[in-house]
Amino acid sequence: MRLYRQFRRVWAPRAEELTLTVPDKLSYSDPKRGVTSYLFNAKVSDFKKYFCDNDVGRLVARNIRYHLPGSVGKGIRRTYENDPHDFWYRHNGITIVCDDFSERNRKATLTNPSVINGAQTLYAIDRSRVENSPALVGTRVIVRGVDADQSSDDDEWLQRIIRGVNTQNRVHNYDFRSNEPEQILLQTKFRDVSVFYERKRGEWRESRIEPRYKGFRRLSLPHLGQILMVVSEGSGDGVITSKRGVDTIFDEKHYGSMFPPRPKIAHRFREMYAAYRLYELLNNLGYANAKLYRRQRHAFWNALWILHEGMVQGDPEALSVETGRLKRSFDAIERQGRTRAIIRRVTKEVWRAWRIGRKKDPELYTANNFFKSKYGNRRILSLAYPKVRNDLKLLRGTLLRTP
Repeated sequence: MRLYRQFRRVWAPRAEELTLTVPDKLSYSDPKRGVTSYLFNAKVSDFKKYFCDNDVGRLVARNIRYHLPGSVGKGIRRTYENDPHDFWYRHNGITIVCDDFSERNRKATLTNPSVINGAQTLYAIDRSRVENSPALVGTRVIVRGVDADQSSDDDEWLQRIIRGVNTQNRVHNYDFRSNEPEQILLQTKFRDVSVFYERKRGEWRESRIEPRYKGFRRLSLPHLGQILMVVSEGSGDGVITSKRGVDTIFDEKHYGSMFPPRPKIAHRFREMYAAYRLYELLNNLGYANAKLYRRQRHAFWNALWILHEGMVQGDPEALSVETGRLKRSFDAIERQGRTRAIIRRVTKEVWRAWRIGRKKDPELYTANNFFKSKYGNRRILSLAYPKVRNDLKLLRGTLLRTP
């Protein structure tokens, strides 16, 4: 807001007039505010030509941010250069505010233009060597007709517009995976064992009141990804990868190993379901209270890894049963009185491994650093796992005996 007020007071130089080709347009008039808006497809190359003599920063002075380095801008530039006809489909559009909009011979001249949404796109295009391109971008122009004596009240209105067009929920890697064929099949598989698999964010909120989901457990796509990554490596490296962030799990490098193609889902589903039920055991029984969990939260995924090592890993017989029987087995384990004590012993011993292992370098091996390091995992395997191995075998026996 301060940047915009400075702009209105001529603390920042105004942008030069911007000329855009307008093959066709839709218009909207707001008589209450005296504002007219236009919607049309602009040539991206018109912006590129404009930057030959004008600075991008001046045109985006009212935007909430300037250039952000990273893969997004590179992707925009790559599409503009290599797939210009796809640019319109892949881009959300640009919003411009100006004081006047005059059109002649399908050319529109924008006086005092300012881009309030689309700065990343303009910076990406400015850095391209391609001068002419058939790429189009959806463009909305808000013509305010502001004079020098305009009240600041309208500035606040415009600020709300700026915040509105720039306030969006971040799209994560796992969002892009939600409609993959294997995810759709997984949702059906989990439904068969009374688990609502929320492959799309917000899906549970829309469906939870349906009678058919009464009594269902809930599992989200990113949570399942974390669980599968954690138990994927006997060395504990999966824990380290998971702690780098959920988006890492759903990138091209890791996604395929966590979620096999649709034809292999039926074969792998028992492994996925078992890992999920171990997560539930740990989450529901592993800590006496919320305070203890907050103190030991850095060790949570390491404890899940150890649970998996002791109950499932390396024992194909434990997962050779049909899914319905596997569900009954885990239900029986949950009901056993000794299960709580065993699960809490796992969390206690994993935490104890840190208390011993940190002595090597107390300043370096904080709880956070220890539990996401190869050194930490080696110490957990040597100190904690031997203490709980036999107890976990008892629980594994229930998996094999339950009819």
